[in-house]
Amino acid sequence: LQYAVPAPASDNRLLCWLIRLELHLISIWLQMPPATSLLFSGAWQNIRVQAEALASQQQFDVIWVEHTLVWPFAERLLRLQKGSRPFVICSGHNVEHHVLQRQARSAAHGLGRWYLWRQVCLMQRMEQAAWSASNLIVQCSENDAQYTRRCVPRTSVLVMPNGVDTDYFRRRSTLPTEPSPTLVLTAGFGYAPNLEGLQWFLRNVFPLVQQKVPEVSFLFAGSCAAAAAHVCA
Repeated sequence: LQYAVPAPASDNRLLCWLIRLELHLISIWLQMPPATSLLFSGAWQNIRVQAEALASQQQFDVIWVEHTLVWPFAERLLRLQKGSRPFVICSGHNVEHHVLQRQARSAAHGLGRWYLWRQVCLMQRMEQAAWSASNLIVQCSENDAQYTRRCVPRTSVLVMPNGVDTDYFRRRSTLPTEPSPTLVLTAGFGYAPNLEGLQWFLRNVFPLVQQKVPEVSFLFAGSCAAAAAHVCA
């Protein structure tokens, strides 16, 4: 549902398309958030009662929104605040509707492409609402920050790039080593861009590495890795 990936069996594929169509119609009628945000509903329900009780009983100084995708739930907490409005920080891991745009352009199926473009519209609307309501926005790249500044010129935008502190994270010399060179990729492969990156690497890069280092092996691990192995087989 999240990325419009067809199911392998024809009957399941038809069911998925019907559910996507239903979700599309409901989203128009109820002004729902994009489907990706709905995937956080289970986690939200686990903390909803406690979070809403806290928000209604005391005034927050700061609300940190860790990922634009959870904005619909943070918005509920803001509505429960009775005093002055808290300072809102929104941490955007991506400009999410740009991710969906790239997926929509590469979608092979007409209905899947149509579904994804509808999700692009919903995502863009939600991101704009989140950014407009925030006092500070944190983005991972200067490109994303520049785009965000154009959308909400009156809001402060900070770039906090991805990276690793190599002074802190150092490989211990006592760790055992593999008998042959091994490349490792760790990621969540339920996230379509990660899966696409894995497929691209296996198709375009790993064969070149094997030509230079025939004994090399490649290991990928993380959530949904077994499903990714099936797709890449």
